[in-house]
Amino acid sequence: MKKIAIVFALLVFALLFVSSPVLAAEKYTMTGVMAVYPGTVNEPFSAPIVNPKEYAKKSDCEDAITEIASAHPILVMINNGNVLEPQKTAGGYVAVAASCN
Repeated sequence: MKKIAIVFALLVFALLFVSSPVLAAEKYTMTGVMAVYPGTVNEPFSAPIVNPKEYAKKSDCEDAITEIASAHPILVMINNGNVLEPQKTAGGYVAVAASCN
């Protein structure tokens, strides 16, 4: 009886080991470029999107891109080595070219 229990345990372990990649959830990460076009300065600033967050659903990731694109541009300025408080611009917009992989 003890041998049957050991064989059964090994069989269950083998099945779980083989099926573990199937059980792994797919994760989506955002990659792309964001450009900010402020209204007061009129000089665009662009940078790659650095967002290490992983999304369980592709739709959640795509919603996050839309949220970034609908954000109001914010300026952070430095004066004589002092970082001034972030300010919303009088106008402008954020352009995002990104995808979820």
